[in-house]
Amino acid sequence: MDINVQNKEKYLEDLKNWLCEIESAPLEEMGAFFRKRLPEYEARMTKFWGEDYKQFARAVPESAKRILDLGCGTGLELDALYNLRTDISVIGIDLSPDMLDALMKKHGDKDLTLLCGSYFAVPFPGAFDAVISFCLLYTSPSPRDKRQS
Repeated sequence: MDINVQNKEKYLEDLKNWLCEIESAPLEEMGAFFRKRLPEYEARMTKFWGEDYKQFARAVPESAKRILDLGCGTGLELDALYNLRTDISVIGIDLSPDMLDALMKKHGDKDLTLLCGSYFAVPFPGAFDAVISFCLLYTSPSPRDKRQS
């Protein structure tokens, strides 16, 4: 079995066990959740998903010049995409101002516009050639959830 597959299986098993342990815990506000985890976030995510970010970036069509990134976080998918492409303009939307700050520190020299808020509520500025998202759906509050941050 491939070591990467073993790592992902272990990661998913650990995640499942952790979710079972905290099943009845009160929900954490999204901004606070990511703020608390920001110091180890990138190392943890790239450990398990590093190759997937690269594969994800390769899947973005060459013709896509204006890209909307929903739940952009610190831009791990954009790190991979910027390594392949310099001709893109990206609008990133995320709930966490801390994640957006980290992204801007890394890629502030790029054609990058960041919006803080829920993609259910933030008006999208214009049309896009592609919309991307990596690891967003499991963290998305319902559009009816009044506790969005």
